[in-house]
Amino acid sequence: MADQPLPSVLAEHFGHLPDLKYRGNNEWSSACPKCNPGGRGGNNPSDRFRMFSTGGPPRAWCRQCDWKITGSQLNGKTLSHQERTEARESYYKWLEEENQRLRKKLAWLQKQDFWKAWHDDMTDMGKKLWHEAGINDYMIKTHKLGYTKDRYESCGGAMTIPYLHNDNIQTLQFRLRQPPSTGDKYRFLKGTRSTWFYPYPNDEIEGVVLVTEGVKKAMVTWQTIAMLNKFEYNGKDITIVATPAKHVPNHMLDELKKAELIIWLLDPDALVKGKGKQSALMRNAEAVGVEKSRVVRTVAKIDDMILEHSLGGETIQNMVAQASPIVRKTNKPKRYKKYI
Repeated sequence: MADQPLPSVLAEHFGHLPDLKYRGNNEWSSACPKCNPGGRGGNNPSDRFRMFSTGGPPRAWCRQCDWKITGSQLNGKTLSHQERTEARESYYKWLEEENQRLRKKLAWLQKQDFWKAWHDDMTDMGKKLWHEAGINDYMIKTHKLGYTKDRYESCGGAMTIPYLHNDNIQTLQFRLRQPPSTGDKYRFLKGTRSTWFYPYPNDEIEGVVLVTEGVKKAMVTWQTIAMLNKFEYNGKDITIVATPAKHVPNHMLDELKKAELIIWLLDPDALVKGKGKQSALMRNAEAVGVEKSRVVRTVAKIDDMILEHSLGGETIQNMVAQASPIVRKTNKPKRYKKYI
């Protein structure tokens, strides 16, 4: 995926830049059109111009010369109609080729036995790892969760997570036992991409959807509310899904738009606004519609609250029922009344 081209909203403005590279999470880098237009060479590395595609206006900036571009402010550069058309056509051609490649990869994966064997041949030690994570035998069997000692051997092996939906595998994820860093615990099978995880594999994104952060949290939450007679929001059944990260990828947000109402149950840090940046929650909500988004605010991660503090299904139902609307903060100064 390192050669993934710019999406049309960026390509129309920046064209074909030297040393273009996809960095992941909807971010690209290249040579800076202002301080290093020719690409590599001299003292100007070609990865300091960063471009972002988050569903809104194009954004880019250079970490070296601090040249910033937002929206229509493109430093006087205007591409011709032909250049814009070529950029769009190039992107759509790549997108179709990428979708074809992905379909072939998933069709191949569906026929393979190695990921099924990691479940079928899992030892008591492997099952113990899942039990310690709070996952019961029913979920282990339903999702064909497994363990491999040989894959990622340098990381102590890995717990394996097939993403199953309607009897089809969508991707395969590995939970490293000894990750090289705290932010590198999970990895997807090469050649596949992130997608929604359904604790109940036959669910669909429709109606009311509860979004949790991480597969483990989704399964633990589902196990807990499964003990209830019903789990609803204003009389409507709730579908639980999991995002692999607090910043939901654009292609997954596009799927989420099909829901009538989205209730966000993310880790507490996803609600925190960074310096000069909006929170992950706000970014996600704006992409799918703030007006149809609600948020459950917690003091800790939901699975920790369930496993370590005995949070029950009825309490989760009440928390969801009281989910609050998401409000955009304005920069308008406060007006104070004078009292005489």
